[in-house]
Amino acid sequence: MVLAGTHLRAVVAGCFELIGSATSGQARFAVGLVLAAHPVRLSPGIFAGSLARITVQSAILFVLLQLLHVVSPFAREALVCCSFPLATVVVLFASRYNAAQSETPSMLLIPTLAPGDHGAGNALDQ
Repeated sequence: MVLAGTHLRAVVAGCFELIGSATSGQARFAVGLVLAAHPVRLSPGIFAGSLARITVQSAILFVLLQLLHVVSPFAREALVCCSFPLATVVVLFASRYNAAQSETPSMLLIPTLAPGDHGAGNALDQ
């Protein structure tokens, strides 16, 4: 519909807005249930995955942004979002497909609770 240039009526668009605003809360609730169902595991793989998710992935994106000469608010926002801990949807997919069910909640929880500044946007200010 966007490509065709058609606009939704306000009533229909309001329905989608209501669904979209409820989705994140439901995802957090579901992740909380998954975290309660599986004990937090501490293993080298979980620490390596958590570290790679925050540092290596952010470093690769930073290098790509520099190589492609992307200088905009979008670049800073993308880099900050990339440095966030694991997304809740990954935990939900792991639960749905019975794959790494006990590892993914730990990979979500450990970086979230870790002390320090997770914002990587300052590197683009220099």
